Amino acid sequence: MGSLRALTKQAVRRYLSDEGGAATVEFVIIAPLFFAIVFSTFEAGWLMTKSMMLDRGLDMAVRDLRVDLINPATKQNIKKAICDYSKILDNCETQIVLEMVNINNINDYPATNAQCYDRVNTVEPVTGFVVGGRSTTMFIRACVVVDPIFPFLGLGLEMPKDPSGGIRMVSYSAFVNEPS
Repeated sequence: MGSLRALTKQAVRRYLSDEGGAATVEFVIIAPLFFAIVFSTFEAGWLMTKSMMLDRGLDMAVRDLRVDLINPATKQNIKKAICDYSKILDNCETQIVLEMVNINNINDYPATNAQCYDRVNTVEPVTGFVVGGRSTTMFIRACVVVDPIFPFLGLGLEMPKDPSGGIRMVSYSAFVNEPS
């Protein structure tokens, strides 16, 4: 009996003093945090790129609209111009939602949040769209829903999402129609 106890103590000491696998424990603790940071960095960069391209597309289309290069100035033609300038947005022409209103005073700015395409029900919300006349101040807003690269990790997990799992991106601009 004494020798079995001694053998058991000796085996337990050997087991507790064995340092093989210590690196594995450290890796298991640190790796998820490290990968979340790395993937969140890629996610943030990609979302920022898409957001900047939406801003650029809207700015360039507004420039064309202001000097009457988009003719006729219909909602579909403006969407096409925005999507042509911001090339990296997926299904842009079908999923971008535009709102354009005439601004006469401070109370004319839209009071609601931007309406985005409902990808669950595949419905484009009804928004105001007025082209405006010469020398009128116009406010235009574009909304598009994009998918995160890593929706279940890091930044992609924490971003607010719509029911389809997409992230809403909104860009807006104000301009004055040029007299012709």
